[in-house]
Amino acid sequence: MSNIPPTLAIALLAIAYLEEDGVLLCIALAASTLLLAIAAGAVWQAMGELGWVQGLI
Repeated sequence: MSNIPPTLAIALLAIAYLEEDGVLLCIALAASTLLLAIAAGAVWQAMGELGWVQGLI
């Protein structure tokens, strides 16, 4: 079930480009950015649990 939100964001981007809809494109880009931030946060949390973050900061 982890691939459904990115798939929906990609589908929204495709539909927005096909329909040339600027509002839907902004919504799709915002959703993509949010999903990217969530994924980056999950990776950061995992690295923190492993003790790798302290070496990076």
